[in-house]
Amino acid sequence: MNTKILLDPIKQTKEYIALTDRLNEMYKDGTKLPLLVNGVSGGAAFALIYSLISHIKSGYKKTALVLVPEGREANRLNDFFIKCGLSSSFYPYRDFNYYDMTSSHELEYERLRALCGIMSSSLDCVVTTPDALLQYTMPRCQLKKRTFHIDMTTSVDITELVKRLTDTGYQISELVESPGQFAVRGGIVDIFPTGGDFYLNGEKRENAPIRIELFGDEIDRMGVFDPLTQRMSENVTSFTVTPSKEIIADEEANAKIVEIIDTLLDKQSSEVTKAELMRERFSALHGTSLSFYDKFISLIYPEKECLFDYFSEKSLVIINSTAACYDRLKAEKWHEAEAIKELMVGGTISAKYA
Repeated sequence: MNTKILLDPIKQTKEYIALTDRLNEMYKDGTKLPLLVNGVSGGAAFALIYSLISHIKSGYKKTALVLVPEGREANRLNDFFIKCGLSSSFYPYRDFNYYDMTSSHELEYERLRALCGIMSSSLDCVVTTPDALLQYTMPRCQLKKRTFHIDMTTSVDITELVKRLTDTGYQISELVESPGQFAVRGGIVDIFPTGGDFYLNGEKRENAPIRIELFGDEIDRMGVFDPLTQRMSENVTSFTVTPSKEIIADEEANAKIVEIIDTLLDKQSSEVTKAELMRERFSALHGTSLSFYDKFISLIYPEKECLFDYFSEKSLVIINSTAACYDRLKAEKWHEAEAIKELMVGGTISAKYA
């Protein structure tokens, strides 16, 4: 996209010049005051936001945060940024799963990719909605701990690698066909990272299954392979493994979850609820991936961090339609409170972790 044609009329206005001059002053003297822009909507608002991010990133190298009231609008804005050449990521709101039922992890992958991009300073901006911004997620220390890099010089102990992948939320399978899986066959390890980068002929790529061929504990060859044919096509020199789930409990957290469920069982009279709690107890006791981890997120992650915690004090924050963003957040807080109330009345959650 030819952004020059789009942006030049905006950049030449006296209002835009005054706005960027004030932004520069605020960054230099550390002032933290909001700036209000009125009379801009639709495509003009998108172009203005893009121009401001481009202006700031050239001098301050910080990931910008853009808030819009609706997920669809956030998606459109993110697509617009990418077409304009920005490194941008959409961070979606995720409906927490409070019950023992299977759910897709696609939104988790998308959220984790954004978090990893902020941590690695590879993103120019993240676009999200206010409810997603303040939703609990994996804390920064946990994301850093559960992200690791493999290159041709890495010494690989298969037993240790399997444990590390399992601790990072990956599921072992016979064949790797989708993100979040890994397989081991003799000296061959297949991994499908959920969002890590890899380098192919010096060029950075994203999200493809990687095969590691070992000679003892040394890497003989690494490459991208096709999940359908299982054939390796191109060699890679390095890749990054990021967590495959947003909420990962260690043994200590699982033990605490079992204790909480036992307490809830003692107080429960409904046979239906008892059966549900027993299923949850079995999963926690055997350390399997729990689909209902969301309701124990404050136990698993006592840090209680959200997307906003990933940004620095000097990050540019742009809110498009402030009143609508506030209404969205207010409505979501009401729905969340109602969901938690239902769980507490049903006796399937402890008040301490609600």
